[in-house]
Amino acid sequence: MSPDALGGRGLTLVELCADAWGSFALGQACGKVVWFELAGVGSDAFTAAR
Repeated sequence: MSPDALGGRGLTLVELCADAWGSFALGQACGKVVWFELAGVGSDAFTAAR
């Protein structure tokens, strides 16, 4: 991807920031759903990342 590109970084950012994430298609409708989980302050995952 070109550093000057206007798009294409969304899922890369999700992958870098999220503790877990995934996506699924909306069937015959256009598009997809992307979900993600972030560790909260005080959680084991948050403590281990620091």
